[in-house]
Amino acid sequence: MAVTESDRLALYEKMKDALGRKEATTLMDILPPTQWKDIASKDDVAALRQASKDDVAALRQEVVNLGIELRGEMAEVRNEMVGLHSEIRGEISGLRNEMIDRFAASDRKHTALLVGFALTMWLGQTATILTVVYAG
Repeated sequence: MAVTESDRLALYEKMKDALGRKEATTLMDILPPTQWKDIASKDDVAALRQASKDDVAALRQEVVNLGIELRGEMAEVRNEMVGLHSEIRGEISGLRNEMIDRFAASDRKHTALLVGFALTMWLGQTATILTVVYAG
């Protein structure tokens, strides 16, 4: 049977008549405002404390395991980055060598063109001078 607030008030009034106001108030303060079955016992509190300790211990172990897992994954990422770094350096070195070869080929081509142009100009001027000298 659930005790209602009106039941508690009726009990207080009867106790006040039988014991007096102060004593009835003290008695009502001692009695729980709910059912006795809803009051936690020392054993209930101890069991809850142990369950909480177990939960905290499990949570700590989970955090430790996650830390170990994270360190492993970070090591893998570091290793991948080192590999990529080496790969990129190799590709850059290859591109650099290719550019050097192309610039060298381009320089040789331009040098040959300039030499040919200079010879053409020199021969043209020499022919003009010889024409003027022998014609005159």
